[in-house]
Amino acid sequence: MFKIFFLLSGLLQSLVNSNGINNLQPVATVRTIVTDQRLAGSWNAGAIDIKFELLPKSDLMKPKDSTDAQLPLGDTREQQAFLEKCYAVTLRENNASYVLVGSLTRINNQLYMDLMPLGIKFKDKLEDGGLGFSPEYLTTFNIARISLDRNGSMSLQILRGDFIKEQVLSGRMMLKHVYEPLYNSFLVTASSFELHQFLEKYGHDERFFDQATVFTKKGS
Repeated sequence: MFKIFFLLSGLLQSLVNSNGINNLQPVATVRTIVTDQRLAGSWNAGAIDIKFELLPKSDLMKPKDSTDAQLPLGDTREQQAFLEKCYAVTLRENNASYVLVGSLTRINNQLYMDLMPLGIKFKDKLEDGGLGFSPEYLTTFNIARISLDRNGSMSLQILRGDFIKEQVLSGRMMLKHVYEPLYNSFLVTASSFELHQFLEKYGHDERFFDQATVFTKKGS
């Protein structure tokens, strides 16, 4: 029996009418994670603002006061190497800010970002909502396809969870998963390598992605 924590639902529905697809593993690994300097900074799409900054330089890693040491980036060299290339992602809408960690990878010349939720900020207070602290809930990843152009705009598309779930449960597509009908919980359990193969095969099939949200970079 499992329950998936749907913190990302509010974020995704802010962008598109979607809950995305929940993955137990990220696509990016320490060998495939990349950074893109064009992504860093603040972006806007109407009432939505989103900010990307490398995790080591972000507010998430800053000490709370001058007496605190900087927070560590992982316990092993491999974890440190991975997290040094991750992004702190903050999406703001109305009075709420969604706080996430993103890991970027390139597949077939397309950029994909794993999004892992950390919590929601209300008036600068971080509400963890039980993330990572309750054995009944799983912290999961969502995948967004990101396109950057020379005109200072960025489009972000979330994998279309309802379509993928329908394809898998009907047997028309193979993707490792677990499904709990009682909670209608669908969790993709494929490895990072298998997710990479999935995006290699379907990354250019628009049926697998929701409508793009287009952002303009602030100050451009």
